[in-house]
This record gives sequence, structure tokens and C-alpha cells, in this order.
Amino acid sequence: MEMLTEKEYFVPPIIADDQMLVDEWIGDMQIVEGVNPQGELVKISEVGKYEDFILKCKERLCSAAQLEIMQQTRETLLKYKKSLEESNSPLATDIEKYAHGARCTFPDFECSKDCHFTEGKLLIRKI
Repeated sequence: MEMLTEKEYFVPPIIADDQMLVDEWIGDMQIVEGVNPQGELVKISEVGKYEDFILKCKERLCSAAQLEIMQQTRETLLKYKKSLEESNSPLATDIEKYAHGARCTFPDFECSKDCHFTEGKLLIRKI
């Protein structure tokens, strides 16, 4: 984990279209001097096995997961998928089955309690 040279903050998608709210949100984040607010962005580098990444997806690609974590995991999944496809990796076929939505859409995952939250299942939620 590495702190960014210039501080940046996560802006909740539910307020992203209202510049006045975004400005207020960023201002609130900047007021907290000497403390790293939960919304402060950091640079993360990680390595690991493909199987472990898929397990991470099964934990984080869910409407019950924290929004920022769900979005970042989805972004990483799509980058990983693209890289596997471009390199003609045999894993490209496997990762495809995890690229269509939340973990409840995975063929090897059974949800114990359906949320019935369409935006959550499609990973397009704003909250």
C-alpha cells in the first residue's frame, strides 16, 4: 500500500452528478487533517494465484459488500480478463464465467440469501 502524492478521495456515485455535493464531500475529507479518512484513495499492488483472486471475487462482488471494494474488484476482474484474453491464456475461458455480475451469477457459487437487488446483481449500484 502506498499513499498518493496528491490526496484523492472516493466520491460516492450517488452524489457524483451534483458538483455542489461533490465539492462539499471533498471539503469534508480535506478537513480531517493528520487522519486518513476512509474515503482517501491509496495505491495498492498485489500479487497472488488466479484461484485466490476468484475467491476474492466471491467475497467482494456482492451487493452486501462495501461499494468501493465491490467496484475496485470488478475493475480488477475486467482488467485481468482482458489481459488473459490478449495473452491467449487458457484461463481466459474460465474467467469469462465470473464477468457477468455479482457472485450470485457465478456458476460455482450458491447464494444463501437472495438480495433481489437487480442493480447489486449487475454491479451497477450507486449505494
